[in-house]
Amino acid sequence: MEFKSLEKFILVLIDKFNTIPKETNDCAVLALSLATRSKYDLVFDRCRELGRVDGRGTDEEIIYKVLIESGIRSRKIPTLSRVKTLRTLARVLPTEGKYLIWTTGHISYAEDGDILDPWYEDSLCRIQEVRKLYYR
Repeated sequence: MEFKSLEKFILVLIDKFNTIPKETNDCAVLALSLATRSKYDLVFDRCRELGRVDGRGTDEEIIYKVLIESGIRSRKIPTLSRVKTLRTLARVLPTEGKYLIWTTGHISYAEDGDILDPWYEDSLCRIQEVRKLYYR
């Protein structure tokens, strides 16, 4: 995994290894933690309060609620959503902006051209949707 910024790489690693022990299917919690610049544990607890079941992933409704509560709006980017795989998206992702990327059974966060996801390694996961984030 290569990042244009060492600081971003460290941010991803710190967040991932600060997770709840033995938690699985927490990609949305990690993506929201990065997007909101909040500690993983706080986002995990908020998602749980909103109905997330441990080890079962996070419903889109919960993801959008956390974004809205954090003052973040999102908009689907059709041109990026038509890209087929995460590997290809990594090559064409704009070098400015923050994004949430839905793939089959997974969600990633990207910032300024870097996909900040400890599970992303030149992935061939199919893109379902790319949403640009707008901060108030």
